Amino acid sequence: MQVVLDTNVYISFLLTHGETISRILDAWENEEFTVLVSPSLLAEIHRVLEYPRLKTHIRPNESRTLIEALENDACLVEGALTAIGVTRDPKDDMVIACAVEGRADYIVSGDPDLVDLGNYKDIPIIAPANFIQILERDQHDHQS
Repeated sequence: MQVVLDTNVYISFLLTHGETISRILDAWENEEFTVLVSPSLLAEIHRVLEYPRLKTHIRPNESRTLIEALENDACLVEGALTAIGVTRDPKDDMVIACAVEGRADYIVSGDPDLVDLGNYKDIPIIAPANFIQILERDQHDHQS
């Protein structure tokens, strides 16, 4: 299963270490799915992590660890595809482009601008809690 995690998922994890987001990143670490990233998504994550209001709440070593994991363990799509005007927020178009180019099975986001789309080109766009349900169902199916 190939998944694009929106920037807000990573930032939420670094800020809160919440149970839902932690479970998603643990599942990635346990190779339950593959994370897809594009050069523009990586640049966006780098840029957001430099926001002064975030830097005071996120430990630098955690930011580095996340970036290293994305650079080393995620599947990097070329980034040749663009999707202009697909979402209400132009910054979200890069998430859609990455998912289409990488043939993602899901886009996981906490951003209503994306989640409200429901899907794009048969790629479901779902909230983190819904993705946990999918992971749990898949895990159950593999155990049966």
